[in-house]
Amino acid sequence: MGESWNSTNDNSPGVLRATGRGKFPQGYAARMGSAADVPRMLVAARRRAGLTQRQIAIALKLKTASGDGQSTVSGWETGANPVALAQLEAWADACGVTLDVSFVRPTTPDTDALVEAWQDLPADERDTYLQIIQARAEKARKT
Repeated sequence: MGESWNSTNDNSPGVLRATGRGKFPQGYAARMGSAADVPRMLVAARRRAGLTQRQIAIALKLKTASGDGQSTVSGWETGANPVALAQLEAWADACGVTLDVSFVRPTTPDTDALVEAWQDLPADERDTYLQIIQARAEKARKT
């Protein structure tokens, strides 16, 4: 397994991660942020590996009728064009990093547990928390 990295600090270990939405097909936004992070992560992985856009294009066998594939790599790195999962996998391999794709179910509070915890509070504390919640809700309605 090769060296891995993340998009937040190119000098520290991490993992090239892709999950989300945006200009990329569903499931391709960076776990650390939005789909806009994927191009930045591609550039960082390529640079860490000491590769040029042309070398990545060759590694990914992107030679096209219109050129050597460098324009395709450039489009992915700028976010102008979507990149397929197979290309992300090949990119990671060429750069000696791992690719971690996750589909994460959004978490929601356990309503029953919240109600139970609320009911376990002494009456005066429930009143205090209720006043805080009502004040915040009112403030949110005004903004």
